[in-house]
Amino acid sequence: MNQDILDVDEAFETAVAHHQAGRIADAQNLYHDILRVDPEHPGVLYLLGGMAYQQGDYAQSHALVGRALREAPDDPDALHLFGLSALRLEKPAEARELIERSLTVRPDYPEAHHSLGETLRTLGEIKGAIASYRRAVELNPQATESHYQLGIAYSQLTKFEEAIDSYQKALALAPGRVDILANLAAAQQHMGRFVEAIENFLTVIAQEPNRADIHCNLGAAQQHHGALDDAIASFKRTLELDPGFAAAYEFLGAALREQNRPGEAAAAFDRAIGYFPERVDLLHKKGAALEALFRVNEAAQLYQRAIEMQPEYLPAHYNLGLALLRLNRIDEARAEFEWCLQRAPQDPELQHLVASTRGETTETAPREYVRNLFDYFAKDFEEQLVEHLHYHLPMLMRRTIDKYSGMRSFRHALDLGCGTGLLGEQVKDIVDEIRGVDLSPKMLEKAARKNIYRELCEEDVVEYLLRSSRELPPYDLIMSADVFIYVGHLEAVFRAARAALACSGLFVFSVEDLSEGTYKLLSSGRYAHSTVYIRELAAASGFTVAHLEPCELRKEYKGMLPGNIFILTL
Repeated sequence: MNQDILDVDEAFETAVAHHQAGRIADAQNLYHDILRVDPEHPGVLYLLGGMAYQQGDYAQSHALVGRALREAPDDPDALHLFGLSALRLEKPAEARELIERSLTVRPDYPEAHHSLGETLRTLGEIKGAIASYRRAVELNPQATESHYQLGIAYSQLTKFEEAIDSYQKALALAPGRVDILANLAAAQQHMGRFVEAIENFLTVIAQEPNRADIHCNLGAAQQHHGALDDAIASFKRTLELDPGFAAAYEFLGAALREQNRPGEAAAAFDRAIGYFPERVDLLHKKGAALEALFRVNEAAQLYQRAIEMQPEYLPAHYNLGLALLRLNRIDEARAEFEWCLQRAPQDPELQHLVASTRGETTETAPREYVRNLFDYFAKDFEEQLVEHLHYHLPMLMRRTIDKYSGMRSFRHALDLGCGTGLLGEQVKDIVDEIRGVDLSPKMLEKAARKNIYRELCEEDVVEYLLRSSRELPPYDLIMSADVFIYVGHLEAVFRAARAALACSGLFVFSVEDLSEGTYKLLSSGRYAHSTVYIRELAAASGFTVAHLEPCELRKEYKGMLPGNIFILTL
């Protein structure tokens, strides 16, 4: 018996030496020879279990290591491996118990802390997983995988700064490892660090050019960074590599819509709907793209379909109401807005739209309504107005100014509600300096690109006028195109304009025409003002109506909308 034991011990040492030197076949042969002599040899069973685990045979690994533990029940390595094989066999609760037992025996066991972190993540206990991964890297700061998995766990809790730190530590240990780089880029994207994210996604693509998922993530980062051409190219490359990459169609549609290509956007959303027919938000997005193409009936049908699928989906009810307004189906639009208001009774936009469709007149449109409306339309505002609605008001206002003033030039002008700068473009050759003010930041971004304004401010027009009257020289031209259609009671505007206007200045503005009364909130959500009201208010505010020019403001339903251009002087 002693000779057998000596032979087994020597054979085991030799087999382990083969194993450590990478001579796996020789090691396995010797291990099996040993088991013929000692079938329950715990060391051999454990090492063969490790080999089976590495080869992906988790059931065999579990069986072998379980036998080893019967002989050595407190072996921390065997407990750890037994737990890992249980995890791979989708038994996470059992895995947790076994790995925790291994740590009871050997508390400073970094690999077991790492495995416990993985097990807890599987069980959905992310905070516990983070604690385990952190302990693993404390015990072994060189553990690349522990740093990496810690980053993933932080990302799951949307703690992206901590995730980035962990990914960077992992990359310092494994420079250029693409899976870590890809996750680092994703975390940077979530933090709004788009330049870094794009750079890292491109590095991944340079090493793995055919990964559709990375091209898609790159496109998302490029879109958020404002590089729409690059984003669209990335989404299209994603679909070349994987035509079934469903999410890429949705992202492509959003990028095309943002680039004011609604026809292509609608087609992309349609492909996405083919993969996700239950997604009411995709129906909603396609509907918005069709509205931009003036296919309002089709858009309304899509919103109605979304509502049939998800009756409480408020965005579809809201946009259906807006589409019905455009179709002049006022009663139906009102019903949609009232439905929305019941669910969001404090929403000022809904309050305004309900009032307008009920025939109730308020003093002014809520700032939130105006800001959101023009932020939404900013991307294709000029094309919508000029090409589809035959909007020429800025040009008409310039002609009216010239007609009245005889090609006079101006030193300081203020463009109230300047939008994208259409009016500023018309008068820039007769004004030395133009300032602009608007509630919509996205409109102001468009105006800034034209480089015609000395200053652009996101502010209420009355507040800006009053501040200007205190801080700046008086203006010799204050102008406002299609702004007072969102202000009913104009007394505050007139008073503030008078305070900011030079003695010889002109106050030039447009209104929608109202045949009787003072002002009225229309079902469109805009205000109309009567000539009598403007004349009386001008007189009360210290102005004289120097000129009145009837005009056509824009196309509305099947006709042109009548309006007036006024020039007031002091």
